Amino acid sequence: MKHIDEFSRPEEYISPFDKHFRTVLRGVLEETVMLHRREYDEDWKEHRLIEPAFDRLMGELGLQKSLFPQDHGGWSLANSDSVFRIGYMLCEELGRADTGFAVALGVTFWPMLVIMVEPYVNDRLIAEFAPLFCSTNKAVFAANAMTEPQGGADIENLGLLKGKTIRTTARLDGDEWVINGHKLWPTNSGGVSKLFGVPCTTKPGSADPRDFAFIFVPADLPGVTQGGAYEKAGMAADKNGDIWFEDVRVPSWYRAHGPGRDAEAFYQLISFGQVMSCAFLTGAMMNLHERLF
Repeated sequence: MKHIDEFSRPEEYISPFDKHFRTVLRGVLEETVMLHRREYDEDWKEHRLIEPAFDRLMGELGLQKSLFPQDHGGWSLANSDSVFRIGYMLCEELGRADTGFAVALGVTFWPMLVIMVEPYVNDRLIAEFAPLFCSTNKAVFAANAMTEPQGGADIENLGLLKGKTIRTTARLDGDEWVINGHKLWPTNSGGVSKLFGVPCTTKPGSADPRDFAFIFVPADLPGVTQGGAYEKAGMAADKNGDIWFEDVRVPSWYRAHGPGRDAEAFYQLISFGQVMSCAFLTGAMMNLHERLF
């Protein structure tokens, strides 16, 4: 089987963190995910085999806390100049093991990047959510609760649609946001996530970026309902279902940055997601090459 160093790669894009951590990560993935991945399709609902692998990678190894600052119990990777390259390496190795597993784990980072990477850092929200991810050895998931029944992932195309299709609304009532809407198929829905990053609008139908809001919503709040996971053809480690928000109230400061800045940060978030999707697929192709040659 070919080692990663035998594949041609641009050395200037490799972070100092890459070589040693890739070796550790690959070893853990081969012991956990790759050992059982052919059984994952039958485990789509219960996650009897899948959940322990997430616990090992996210909780025990500590991936879920890696973006958080060290003074909150994390690794401070979000502050690294190499965060983008490290993310690619991580997603590539996860994709090599199982693409559904890669998406579920990778998307847990996705909403947190909105408040952790310069120039879009919100220290108050980082401090608020750090204990959720940094104080346990069990896997904790987050979701970018973006996709909606009427337009799927159209929301991510801010450049063309400018948020006009968003139906989930946020209304400011005193010092709280009141959120209403229905999200369909987000990765890490189906009862998995503890925290949602919710793209919504403060003025339905508006193309003004100041009316786009990215608001964090803990999954256990009154008014939040999650449906069960849908059975899919593959990608069993990634659960997808429905999320309903009915007069859900969160503090006003749970909004990521504010009018205009939310849209800017979300646009950068989508860029991260696009590149990491390429990494998942590159990892899968690497494994195919290894198996064939």
